[in-house]
Amino acid sequence: STASDALEGGQTHYVDVPGIMPLREAIADSLPSGYTSEGVLVTAGVQEARFLALQVLAEESSVLAVPSIVHPGVRKALGIRSTKHMWITVEDDLRRIPTIEAIENVLIAGATRIFLESPGRLTGAVYDSKEVELISGLAEKHDAIVMIDVGLSAWLPEPHLYDDLNDSGRVTFMGEAFPGVGLEGLSVGYIATNEK
Repeated sequence: STASDALEGGQTHYVDVPGIMPLREAIADSLPSGYTSEGVLVTAGVQEARFLALQVLAEESSVLAVPSIVHPGVRKALGIRSTKHMWITVEDDLRRIPTIEAIENVLIAGATRIFLESPGRLTGAVYDSKEVELISGLAEKHDAIVMIDVGLSAWLPEPHLYDDLNDSGRVTFMGEAFPGVGLEGLSVGYIATNEK
């Protein structure tokens, strides 16, 4: 097998902290243009990606904004540090994800980091590429960083989100690597930043 061949070949050391380069390259290839292997961090599943991303986003000098409806793991990660955070209002509409207006409101109120889920937890609603570009523009305008958790995308009929994204600006994606192809048992997640 490949694993025993690697061990016999002397591959007994830890991999690079961000993950092995061929895997990082494959993940980058599955993301919108502008995301390269240098900006990919491989994690032990999407929950670890979510946890690490929130820890980075929750720097002491930042104010993190999180949707009022969010994965329970996000709330748990927020409780580990005494992170300054505010809730982004989620409208009582069919989508149940924060609107562009609600995101802009928390940025105006002082948020410097935004955590979003697309697809959303309750409805599976996603931000389309145009909305992601609007969110990116707002982040640029307010000197903020946006993290979009696409960890539930495997449940969508078309899991390749944002292939047509023109400008991802300050958006970092995190999720499960290669959703829907049967690798879920390997727990391979990622965090990916772009060249900007």
